[in-house]
Amino acid sequence: MAFLGVKYVPLSLVDIFLEREWIFNPGRSCRSTFKLLLSVISMKTCCNSLFFFLLQINNTNLVPMCVLSVTGIMSVYVVIVTAKHSLNVETLDAVGYFDLKMAPLLTMRKIVNTRITSNAFLVNDVHIPYNENRYYIMVIFSNFDWLLVMIDWMTRV
Repeated sequence: MAFLGVKYVPLSLVDIFLEREWIFNPGRSCRSTFKLLLSVISMKTCCNSLFFFLLQINNTNLVPMCVLSVTGIMSVYVVIVTAKHSLNVETLDAVGYFDLKMAPLLTMRKIVNTRITSNAFLVNDVHIPYNENRYYIMVIFSNFDWLLVMIDWMTRV
């Protein structure tokens, strides 16, 4: 095969591309073919550099770490979605979650009711009778004192 009068053997994709371009567009000028060649060469250089860049990335731990990170994030997402749909009020009630949360409050309620009952018993059976007897005695002595005062007054008269 000949390109611009020079016999050559296609060595790369650029050569094959240019040969195909020459076959399908034989009337193309030399200048436009050169521009096409430069664009294909720059594309080939860009593709080669991208290929070597990806090859270097593949030789590092970046790809496995990225895959691991994406897998971890997706696992967390699946757990969150599953928990959102499976943990409802009926499920939590069946498991006993609310009983566990209410146990300290119920215990405190029992303690408070016991204190109220014991204090009511103490007031009704101890404090009130004691104070009634005390005031009764004070009233009796005050009446007796008033009686003594009256007797004393009457004896003086």
